[in-house]
Amino acid sequence: FEQAVVAQLTGYPDDRPLINGGFSDTLVGMHALAAITLALRARERSGEGSYAEVPQCEVLDSLLGPEHIAVGHGEPSRMRMANRHESMAPHNVYPVAGQDEWISIAVASDEEFAALATAIDAPHLAEDARLATAAGRKEHEDELDAAIAAAVRDRDLVGLERTLQAAGVMGCRVSKPYLLTEDENLVHLDFFQKLDRELTGTHPFKTFPFRFSTFDLRHRMPPPLLGQHNHEVLTELGVDDAAIRQLEEQQEIGSEPLGFNA
Repeated sequence: FEQAVVAQLTGYPDDRPLINGGFSDTLVGMHALAAITLALRARERSGEGSYAEVPQCEVLDSLLGPEHIAVGHGEPSRMRMANRHESMAPHNVYPVAGQDEWISIAVASDEEFAALATAIDAPHLAEDARLATAAGRKEHEDELDAAIAAAVRDRDLVGLERTLQAAGVMGCRVSKPYLLTEDENLVHLDFFQKLDRELTGTHPFKTFPFRFSTFDLRHRMPPPLLGQHNHEVLTELGVDDAAIRQLEEQQEIGSEPLGFNA
């Protein structure tokens, strides 16, 4: 049910709902980390361990507070609005110069809107009395989006991003995944770490989206190969060498997927 509601809210107003099951896996991991952290803190205080249950459906349900409130009051739920926002305008993604290049722009205040108009060389937008307030911009959002799209369509993506951010406007390029390792902000943050993996060679891997002042949090090893740590894990669990060999002979465990060389 929760996945269906999320899909109903995702996509374009004149198109069908979009099903995206991948992001819920990430959300569950984040909630699980929070649960583990709380369990460890509780253990420090009480000396007792905890059992943590993190159902994926309930994690998704945590995103749907407004929908529950609307239903409870007999009001219609939100509908798909693509890249737009319930109250902010402009709040969209616009094509710029180049092949399939896009920039996202969001404005949260009248001051930011004035700065946007200057940054994209469209002073007439700031002079339009209809667009002087958030409510007015929302009312005339279609016209506003068209004007912004016309103003930025020939602009260089990176240059426009820098101009907007320097002006205090929330503007960010839509990055292609294979170009993320060249993103100057991520490079400045030292976000990627090169690791050597036996089967694939040396490649950059994402690190962690948070930093600590007292120590450097980095990957200790590359992603493991299939079965790479079978012996270490099973030995720690009390399984002796003979039993491990038997599991290998029975193909219960191993280092190659069954059927790959068939």
